[in-house]
Parts: sequence; C-alpha cells; structure tokens
Amino acid sequence: MSGPLDAPDLDAKLRPAAFVLRVIAGAMAAGLALLAAMVVYFHVKVVDRVPTTESLRTINLLTTVTMLFTLIAVFVSELVWRTRVRVATEENLVASAQSAYIARSAAREGAALLGLVVALLAAQGGVLRLYPAYWANLAPAVLFGTYLWAHWPSDANLKAELKEVLAG
Repeated sequence: MSGPLDAPDLDAKLRPAAFVLRVIAGAMAAGLALLAAMVVYFHVKVVDRVPTTESLRTINLLTTVTMLFTLIAVFVSELVWRTRVRVATEENLVASAQSAYIARSAAREGAALLGLVVALLAAQGGVLRLYPAYWANLAPAVLFGTYLWAHWPSDANLKAELKEVLAG
C-alpha cells in the first residue's frame, strides 16, 4: 500500500519547503530574542520605579492569562499540525505540511510574544525588580525555543515528523 510519503519526488519537494520553514522559524526566534533583550534592558535600567497596587494586579492578571493561553496554544498547535497533515493527499502533502508547521509555530510564538510583552510591562513598571516570580512570563518563550530545538525543520526532521503523524 502506497501513501503520500512514498511519492518518488517527495524529497525534492520537501527540500525547498523545509528551507522556507527554517527562514520563518529563524525570524520568529530572532524577534523573540530581541523582545527578551528589551525586557532585560528595562529591568536593568528601571531601578527607581515602585509599582503601584494597580500595576501589580494587572501584571498578575496578565501572567495568569499568559499561562492559560500558553497551555491552550500548545494543545491547539499540535491538533492543527496533526489534523492538517493527516488529511493531506499525495498531491498537497508538502504544502499542507508547510502551512501546518507555520500555524503550529505561530500559535506557540503568539504565547511567547504575550509572555514577553507582559514581562516587558513588568520590567518597565518595576514589578520584576520587586517581585522576581514574574520572570515566569518568559517561560512561554523558553518553551518556544525548546519547541524549535526539538522540531527544527531540517529536511530529515520534517520527513520524520510527517512519517510519525501519518503512521499514527
């Protein structure tokens, strides 16, 4: 029985798609790294600001929202990835895999961006200096980094992930 992974030209089609995905993933990571650097910069520069009760409440609420959104984003991103790949035909497997990888990465990047923005607000308001537990807002960015490390779209990794999804 032959399936989409048995197409004779699959490797030739996957190569340029994987390259595009590497460029996109690298750009996502670079943007998050710049935002994380801004968080550290403001944490170092803003030393005299004392957070108000209202700003502390706001950061607390936003941190809770960030953690919930991260959990949902990771779950939904995997659901989208697996669903898009499983319904793909031999003709559109590469395009479906590429769009599914972008959607999966974008959902996780969205959670990381939210966490970094909350951390930036906390740094600018002096919350991070007085309440270091709010550095937890960087956790979604760390999760995104580990996701990219584990799922870097090399030709071999992309084909292995497709094989795993289609086999299961």
